[in-house]
Amino acid sequence: MSKLSLTFVTIFAFASNAEARIHRMHKSSSRGSYCDYEVVRKMEREKDYLSQHNEFLSEHNKELNAIITLNNCKAGNVFAKHNTDKYSINCVPCPENHYRTSTNHTCYHCPEGYYSKSGWTECKKSETNSSDVHTLCEKGKIIGSNKFGIHTASCIECYKLGDKKYMPYKNNHDSCFTCPTGSIVKYGATFCEECPIGHYEKDNKCVKCEVGTYADKAGATHCKVCSNKHSLAFVSTGGYTCENSIFHNMAETFNNNIVNIENILNPIVYGTHKSIAFVSNF
Repeated sequence: MSKLSLTFVTIFAFASNAEARIHRMHKSSSRGSYCDYEVVRKMEREKDYLSQHNEFLSEHNKELNAIITLNNCKAGNVFAKHNTDKYSINCVPCPENHYRTSTNHTCYHCPEGYYSKSGWTECKKSETNSSDVHTLCEKGKIIGSNKFGIHTASCIECYKLGDKKYMPYKNNHDSCFTCPTGSIVKYGATFCEECPIGHYEKDNKCVKCEVGTYADKAGATHCKVCSNKHSLAFVSTGGYTCENSIFHNMAETFNNNIVNIENILNPIVYGTHKSIAFVSNF
């Protein structure tokens, strides 16, 4: 009999004896609550002992299965511990979208963006974004190029790769898109947004144009110099035009109207003075 079988027999016998002792103690006990307390304590100790042995056997079986797989199953296959005869070793192919190399002790799940057929030794990247893909990376992430990556933890965030990197949809791509100049990455690296007029893009931030400069179009990478002292851009930030400000035009219109009134009133005053002079002389 093998050591593993002896271990199981020993544990079974121990468990049977423990239950028998507890049963006898229940039948013969006449000392009340103290005896019941001792029974419970012994039961807890024995359960704890059995639990520790079960954990040991579980880990032992994992190691044993790994050794059998590595020594007896070819790559792409794994030891079938649930479908094996008592004295034989039965290897079965890894399931679809799983793989096993010659150095792995079990079948591993393919990472996002990769797939496999049953019995494959490694996963393959899909040629397109829609065919032969069982999982994709979320928006704002890419799969990278590691075909042995950990499933559900292999996707790479575009924003971490660079300030202007983004990915707008679920994908199996190995590189991110880059926002054009004058635009910034928005909302979890899922799309780009142009800087508005009166601003320019610098290091993935939209910055207001400085005093004396302006940007009259969205998506600017720099602001233009404004030398028109009658414009708002000449004296304030965020300028979007170098033309005369509306306040200057209003003031200029008002001043022009005052001049026109003087031109109209002057002849009347002159004519009145002339008439008075004529009456006086008469």
